[in-house]
Amino acid sequence: MVLADNEFKILQEEVEEMGVNVSIVTKKEHVSEVERQNRVIKERAQCIVQTLPYSEIPRQTQIALVQYVIFWLNNIPKENQLLSLREMIIGEQILDCKTICKSPFGAYVQVYEDQQVTNTMEPRTTGAILIT
Repeated sequence: MVLADNEFKILQEEVEEMGVNVSIVTKKEHVSEVERQNRVIKERAQCIVQTLPYSEIPRQTQIALVQYVIFWLNNIPKENQLLSLREMIIGEQILDCKTICKSPFGAYVQVYEDQQVTNTMEPRTTGAILIT
């Protein structure tokens, strides 16, 4: 079953032909499951923002933060589940935390600039903020 708002009404017949029941909610009605998930994403993003040492966060970084939160929500199996949402939908295995969890979101890192190796005193790395 799919719960959706009026924006998805145009797809209702096509999706129902595939055997999926589509329930379109009215204009002022909310889908509680979706609202709760939005609240979880917002709470997790706020927790990460509170750990960052920055007074302001640019818009692109805010977008990357929401994508980061959703990525981790989809990759961690829920209680009493053997597979994460990513594994169920895409079929990929659980991620290797040794490689993907080296630095937290918003950390200051030194990024290597791939240039020709020279014997000058020019820096070979640049400071950056990790957002992926």
